[in-house]
Amino acid sequence: MAARRQPASGEQGRTARKPLVVTVAVLCALLAVLIGVLLLRNPLLCAAAKREIGKGDFRSAAYTISHAGGSRAQALEAYIDLRLDINNGYPALLSDFDREKVEGWFAKADALSVSDALDADTKAQAEEVRNRTGLLLDLLDDYERLRPTVLSAMDVFGEINRLYTKSENGRNPAFTVVDELAKVDAWEAQNAQIIVFADSVENAESCYLLNYLIKEIQGECADLRAAMDTVLANGYKETDRIRLTGEQHKVFPSIQNGSVSVNVAEKDVYETYLYQSVCRTLTQSLGTLYSAS
Repeated sequence: MAARRQPASGEQGRTARKPLVVTVAVLCALLAVLIGVLLLRNPLLCAAAKREIGKGDFRSAAYTISHAGGSRAQALEAYIDLRLDINNGYPALLSDFDREKVEGWFAKADALSVSDALDADTKAQAEEVRNRTGLLLDLLDDYERLRPTVLSAMDVFGEINRLYTKSENGRNPAFTVVDELAKVDAWEAQNAQIIVFADSVENAESCYLLNYLIKEIQGECADLRAAMDTVLANGYKETDRIRLTGEQHKVFPSIQNGSVSVNVAEKDVYETYLYQSVCRTLTQSLGTLYSAS
């Protein structure tokens, strides 16, 4: 019986290497697929998050982007967090204004609007947040600078009563028409500054206390001018020192502001609520950024 021929040692090596080569090739192919999936995963998740942002669904967008990685995803996540913070904080801000919160939103939006990691569309949205919060803060600064002017203009509501208030000697204070008209000129100039501020607020018509104050100052200035005209019509000169006779007291109507009544004759109290009303009106300009979902 003939003996079996044994394969040469070289043939044994080739036979053993074939399964190994196949295994390595399969692993390489799987690795390539895995790398491809990983490379596509982040862009796909970012795109999905952006679609959810477009629908105003920032909660879903936050969940989606939390599974992505990379600088672009991190920047997008920061923008989503900002919008969620605005959604959470906006309703309370209407009733209890918090300047520091708005400043925080502005700072975050400002940083995102110049981020190289954000795509153009999202960067434009961040710019809108920055612009709206920045404008709010600028207008609030404008009002705070105007505040002394507002309080000074409200002195007009005490002028008629001052002229009829007797001093310790029982006499009403002396005045000249020229001096009174100079005061009226000053109050009208101050009211003009208040009007300029109101015109700079896009929804100033909703700020009732501001509009009411403007109209009342205009009306009181007109009444004082009419009173001075009456004095002159009685034969007095503008520079004559005059004292009114009799006892009169002008009463201004109170108006309802929420659960409280305010009166322009009580300027400090009125201005406190006016400031709150201005803050609320300015906050309403952020309403376009608010999404209940």
